[in-house]
Amino acid sequence: MKWEKYVKQYSSGEYLFLGKWKVGSIQYDSFRSKDDPLKYIANCRLPGIKDDLGHFEDEDKAKSIVEFAVDHWIKGAELK
Repeated sequence: MKWEKYVKQYSSGEYLFLGKWKVGSIQYDSFRSKDDPLKYIANCRLPGIKDDLGHFEDEDKAKSIVEFAVDHWIKGAELK
């Protein structure tokens, strides 16, 4: 698994790749209020895993949740 940064016009974050496939992402959620400590959103794009994994205080926590979901999916798919 490999994280790659991306920057778009109105957002920035990182994608998680499993080989050549984009399986998850984290990004700064600019729609959250200024006082909300949960500024980063985590997403996963694998079947059987819900897309929105929640909001988190920092990038590292969001990344660990996405990686956990992908590892869980791989073990459930009996690919590892």
